[in-house]
Amino acid sequence: MGAPLVGALEEDFPLRPELAPVLIPANINLWMGRSRDGASSGLHHDYHDNLYLLLRGRKCFDLFSPKHAEALYPRGDLVRVHKNGRINYAGKETFADGHDEASEKAVAAFKQLKAAEMDAEDEDEDKLDAALEAVLDAEMAGQDDEDFDDDFDDEEDDCEPSFGDGDEGTDDPRALGAALDFSERSAGEAALGKPKAEGANGGRGAAEEQEKTPPDNFSRIDLSQPREAILRGFPRFHEAKQLECEFQEGSMLYLPAGWFHNVTSFSGEDKSGVHMALNYWFHPPDGTGLAKPYSTDFWQEAFAERFGPDGPGL
Repeated sequence: MGAPLVGALEEDFPLRPELAPVLIPANINLWMGRSRDGASSGLHHDYHDNLYLLLRGRKCFDLFSPKHAEALYPRGDLVRVHKNGRINYAGKETFADGHDEASEKAVAAFKQLKAAEMDAEDEDEDKLDAALEAVLDAEMAGQDDEDFDDDFDDEEDDCEPSFGDGDEGTDDPRALGAALDFSERSAGEAALGKPKAEGANGGRGAAEEQEKTPPDNFSRIDLSQPREAILRGFPRFHEAKQLECEFQEGSMLYLPAGWFHNVTSFSGEDKSGVHMALNYWFHPPDGTGLAKPYSTDFWQEAFAERFGPDGPGL
């Protein structure tokens, strides 16, 4: 959230929009580009809830519910799809709201250190040393922040069901009913989630794959390929129900965490010839409703620490 350009727009775009006053923002992003023929983001999902505002140009979306995550062949090894849509991969497990045990321990240790520093002026050097050691231990055990990739998410003007033989029930990830757990799959079940041939994904060679491997949250499927070719390489794709949406400037979309989307962006017709959008990423709510959007105070406290009276702010 500290990028200079976004910071300069602080007066135009509030840190916490009135449309989602109880959600905690993780990032505010400004997306720009030029493409008369259409530039594709590639099929992927985000780790945050996304409020997306289209300012210039036109965008076309292909959308898929996170409940069909296995049938969309993500690059990472699926471990769990939380009830709110948050997706976890092997080695990067989090709670439903996106924070993990390591960060929780680090915050607790930091609070202990601050309390010990306040007491240190008196006499308790041992308490300060113990708190400092706890912080160092938490840092050693912690994981790097997730690499949230450059994505586009978009709006809903005209969402029509497209091809796909998926479940006709609700696609609301808040109504998944239960989290989807893939950690106990047998080898045979896991094999069903692998593509038959890497060549079905646009024909990229192994050397190029090694040189620039997409992140876990990107699908192996290239939607620009004919449907028949996709199904030959990725047979479970037929299970995924697809929505196709087209948005014009001035439109807005709220896309919950975990929804897979491929976005094709087209430049506007004005002299600038650009497509431009601004979006908010919110930590995905996992609470009981508007009165308590999160099950813990982790993100509320982190936000207050940064944007409170003594915090660094943007």
